[in-house]
Amino acid sequence: MVDGTSGNSVVERGLQTAREVLDRFRAGADERVVGDAQRDVRGDVLTVLAEQPSNGYRVVRVLADRADGGSAPGAGDVYPVLQLLADEGLATAEELDGRRVWTLTDAGRAAADAARDRAAAGPATGTSTRRGPFDGAGAVAGAGSTARAVAQLGQAAALAAQTGSRDQVAEVVAVIDEARRRIVSILARG
Repeated sequence: MVDGTSGNSVVERGLQTAREVLDRFRAGADERVVGDAQRDVRGDVLTVLAEQPSNGYRVVRVLADRADGGSAPGAGDVYPVLQLLADEGLATAEELDGRRVWTLTDAGRAAADAARDRAAAGPATGTSTRRGPFDGAGAVAGAGSTARAVAQLGQAAALAAQTGSRDQVAEVVAVIDEARRRIVSILARG
C-alpha cells in the first residue's frame, strides 16, 4: 500500500483523466476535427513560434484570432504540443517575467518551414479525413482497440495505486507519462 495521499492522489487524478478521455472517445468526440479536415495543431504552433518567441497563452490567442470565429485549438491542444516540441529538440522554454516563453531551435525553424510548405500545398489527393473514432469501418476497429487498451491501462494503474509500494507507483506514473509523450509524438507526425 502507498502511505499518505500524495501518491494516490496523483494516480487517482490520472485515472480520472483517463476515464474522461475514454468517455469522450466513446462518445466520438475529437476536438481537433474542424469541418471535414483535421487541423495540424503542431504545424500551427510551429508557425506562431517561427514569427516570434511566445508563451503558451499567446500561442492560443494568436491561433484563436486566426480562426476568425471558427474552431481553433485550445490550451488542451497547444500546451502538449509545446512540450512535445521541447522533447523533440525543436523548441526551448525559458522563464521570463514569471512566464514560460517558447523559442524555436534551428531544427524547429526548419520544421516550421516544412509545416508552412505542407499548409501551402493543401491536403494531398486521396488523403482520408477523420470525423470521429466511430465513423467508417477502419475507425471503428481502431476506436474499439484503443478504448480497450485505455480501459486496461486504467485498471492496471488503479491496481498499482491500491496495492503498490511508493516506488512501484512512481514507476507506474513514469511509464504512463512516457506513454503519453509517445502517443503525442505519433499524432504529431501527421
